[in-house]
Amino acid sequence: MRTATATLFFLLLCDGLSGCDTAQSPSDDEGAVDRLAPGVACGRDAPPLEVPLRVLPSGVVPHWSTSAGCVTVSYAPDFAEQIEPLRAAMSGWTLDCSTLCFDGPVERAEAPEAGAGERRLHVAWGPADVVNIEAEAFYDIDRGTIAQALVRVPPDASPTVDDLLWAVGRASGLGNPAGDVPSVMGTPDASRVAPTEADAATFCVLYGDPPLCP
Repeated sequence: MRTATATLFFLLLCDGLSGCDTAQSPSDDEGAVDRLAPGVACGRDAPPLEVPLRVLPSGVVPHWSTSAGCVTVSYAPDFAEQIEPLRAAMSGWTLDCSTLCFDGPVERAEAPEAGAGERRLHVAWGPADVVNIEAEAFYDIDRGTIAQALVRVPPDASPTVDDLLWAVGRASGLGNPAGDVPSVMGTPDASRVAPTEADAATFCVLYGDPPLCP
């Protein structure tokens, strides 16, 4: 379900205060590389990483603030049959080295409303034209702080834990590595049920103690 198209990244300025970063999952025949490689991020030096951070042209990384409590993960009512792989993905990103935590998952009929101040990552089936799993994060354009995120799953798909690990990782600021890097952020592998060492290393740089970005 991540094989229909090549990777697509684009930045859309939703309004004067916030931005939104939408990504489709990488195709398994493109070996896509996230071109926004680590360097100076959030005013600090980011170390070389096999799984890159999603550094924006302004130098900030879209990220959840770790000082605002756990991020609530919700799912649409008709997504309830996929609750177990979603739980597994949330558990996978709950790392000992990380100060970021996820709460839920809880059922919600609607995605969080932009600008409403609700910190939530919502997972739902996409419309018929969604052929790859997508992750979209809405963030403060100056600081990169994520306000909410939306994951859309193709309506005829059966998402694996690996797919949802990718989606949660992407919605939390991780980029796509080179094709030869073992990573849930790269080439799909349905046998993977947890982040790899390379994934964990990047996640722990971004959300460690102290976190890379305030």
